Order: sequence, then C-alpha cells, then structure tokens
Amino acid sequence: MKNQARCMKPVLLILLLLGACTLPVSADPLDDARRWQALLDAAGVSTVLAQTDLLIKQEVANLEKTPLGFNATELQTLRQQLLDYLAPEQLQADIIARLQQRFDPQQQQSLQALLQSPRTRFLHTLQAQLDDAVVREAMRSYKVQVNEKAPNNHRVQLITELDDSLQHTALETELKVELRKQLLALVTELKTEETFSESQIDAQLQQYRRDVEDSISRNAVYAYLYLFKRTPSPDVQALITTYHDPVYLQFMALCQESLQTSFRNARQRMLQDSRLAGP
Repeated sequence: MKNQARCMKPVLLILLLLGACTLPVSADPLDDARRWQALLDAAGVSTVLAQTDLLIKQEVANLEKTPLGFNATELQTLRQQLLDYLAPEQLQADIIARLQQRFDPQQQQSLQALLQSPRTRFLHTLQAQLDDAVVREAMRSYKVQVNEKAPNNHRVQLITELDDSLQHTALETELKVELRKQLLALVTELKTEETFSESQIDAQLQQYRRDVEDSISRNAVYAYLYLFKRTPSPDVQALITTYHDPVYLQFMALCQESLQTSFRNARQRMLQDSRLAGP
C-alpha cells in the first residue's frame, strides 16, 4: 500500500499541473477595451462625449469675442491644446481605464445583459430616430404643440424620471461645466497669474451649471415625450426600473468621476505647458 501511495503522488502532481494548464488565461486587454467601448456606445455615453470637439470650438469662439486680449495665435494654440488633451477618444480611453480598474468581469457581464435587454434595445431604436431629419422636424412641431397644450402632468413626471434615470443629462451637464471650468481656470492664470481652487471655480459656475442642466433636461424631456407618445406608461416605468439597477448606477457614476479627473489632469498639464512656454 505504501508503494501504491508513493506511486500516486506523481500522478496527483501531474493531474494538478494539467488542471492548472486548463485554467482560463487572463483576457486580452485590447479585447476587453473593445467590449467596454461597445458598452459605452450602448449606454449612450459615446454620443454625449462626441460633442466635445464642437463644444471646444464654440467655447474658444466665445472667448474670442471677449475683451481679454487674446490674439489669433493664442486662441489657436488654446483650441489645439484642448482638442489634443480632451478629444472624445481620449475621454473614452480614460473612462475605459477606470472601468477596467473598478469593475470585475461579473459586473461587466451584468451591465452587458442590462444594455442588451429588450427594454433598453427598444429605447435605442427610438433614440436612433433622432438621427432622421424628418423626425427632428416633426419633433420641433410637436414641441410647439406641447407648449400650446401641456400633456398630462403624470406623463411629464414619468418622462422626467426616465431622463434622470438614464443620467445622460447629468453627464452632458458635467461635460459642459468642466469645459467652462477649464477655460475659466486657464484664462485666469494666463491673464492675471492668479490660481483659483476647484471649489472657488465651482462657486463661480453654480448658476451656469443650473442653466445648462435645465436647458439639457428640458430638451431631453421634449424629445422623450415625442418618442414615447405611443408607449404605455407602465412600459416607460419598467424602463425606468431597468436603469435603477445598481450596476448601471455605478457605471454612470464612474463615467462622471472619470470625466472630472480627465479635465482636472488636462488642466494641470496645460497650465504647466503654458508656464514652460512663458518668458
């Protein structure tokens, strides 16, 4: 029996080693990044971030109209720096890196299942209509009708809750406020050589934040009232419940957190670049 036991040890060792060889290897980082990119697309995050280039050009164009003494070369340099540091692709890459750090595979799978569910795919189908020029024109006419004769208050509240649950308005508001904050901090230091803290800049932008959020939310509610005009309220409520899932809430919170960090890091690098380029 002892000999038999001694013979079994090498066999067990081989089996253990073979078992170890069959364990799943770590996923290819590039494949994982592509999966996260697909989830950002499905969640509508990519659509929000795609506005960044245009917003940067608009903000710098507005800056050009102010009596702050920026010449054309300085404005072009500022615009290019913002585009280089805060391009949509860079913001998405930063978000993906944060998601890879904070989400485990099971959470990723849960989010994927949620974003591929029949309810969310139904929403995506409706949202895709907004790319059609005919639908956008019909929606503008509908907006006039809604202003003349307000829809049922319960329906408006339900659609407002849907917009809150999706958090697209919150993310777009954060994007626009962070960009305005970026310019305020840079212009202040470049023209006055003063540096304000994050809290001081946020305090200056409180009213701007409220105005931006109110405008985005109002437009979103009009759009969803139009898109869901033939969808029963219980179905809308079910969709709201879907987006209350903790994994989606965590996902969107990380997207906003990453956005704030990206802008803060870019601001520090741009200020450093301007100091190095100074006299």
